[in-house]
Amino acid sequence: MKSSRILLLASFLFAAPAAFASEDTSDIPARPAKSELRGSKVTVPLNMDSPRPIIELEINGKGPFRFVFDTGCEGMVLMDGLAEELHLPVTGKSHMGDPTDPEAIEIDRVAIDTVKIGGATFTDLKAASWDAPTHFSHGSLKTRGIIGLVVMSDFLVTFDFANGRLTLERGELPAADGRDIIDYDIRDHGIPSIPLTLGDVSLSAHIDSGSPGTITVPENLRNRLKFMSEPVIVGHARTVNSSFNVLRATLDGNASIGGHVFEQPNLALISMLNDSGNANIGSALLRQFEVTFDQKNTRVRFANRTKTASALGSNRGHVVSE
Repeated sequence: MKSSRILLLASFLFAAPAAFASEDTSDIPARPAKSELRGSKVTVPLNMDSPRPIIELEINGKGPFRFVFDTGCEGMVLMDGLAEELHLPVTGKSHMGDPTDPEAIEIDRVAIDTVKIGGATFTDLKAASWDAPTHFSHGSLKTRGIIGLVVMSDFLVTFDFANGRLTLERGELPAADGRDIIDYDIRDHGIPSIPLTLGDVSLSAHIDSGSPGTITVPENLRNRLKFMSEPVIVGHARTVNSSFNVLRATLDGNASIGGHVFEQPNLALISMLNDSGNANIGSALLRQFEVTFDQKNTRVRFANRTKTASALGSNRGHVVSE
């Protein structure tokens, strides 16, 4: 059996991204061998009662099962004994961990015949199987795993947070305009990464619907960023194999994503992002938009922004758009 490595950064926790990275790219990520869509468009409910978006899907004709739909997860992870329940064949071993120790935990790699999401069918996939500890529960809505964008790579994928629906359709986005449509990079473990400006500091940021946070930055940026007051510890978080403090502070300036501006956002700072240097854009910010991913052309569109009070914890209490 093949052996590979998975890097799981921590979508299960406060404002931290999840990703897969493999030494054997033929085994991971879990792109299906075949993708089919019933009609030109399929729309399914997107449950937003949890801090993370949840959809229902079937595996090998069984289910439905609730899965977190996580743009910060490059593949598919089955948890809570689901792989054993479905008698999925084990095809290899993998190791999982955060950047502090990417091989901290050994897990199984399993084969799946079909995954169905409404009228969309994905055939012949590989996934990770992990019996997560209880503290990785996704709130009151019991979920059985995590599914990432790569499974739906043949289609446009739209998160309509305001209306609680997920749409899969054929087609592509127009060329990037630098405002609503932005080219993204997937070189960092396949996670969509876009430019983010915080005051006069520019950096790359993961788009991570699996994170319940807003904007999270590496803690070692605290001396480069200007804050209304010094960052303070507001909590403690842990990944699959490490733990760290969470600090918060209000930016003395604006955050910009494309042409969208957020006044004086309240930022989280964590040390786990220090080595990568990447920020993280979580679902609390993404909920302000209808977000569409075009994976063939690596473009993302932020549309139909709400003008309601910001979830970013701004002292000003509102958002603006250029």
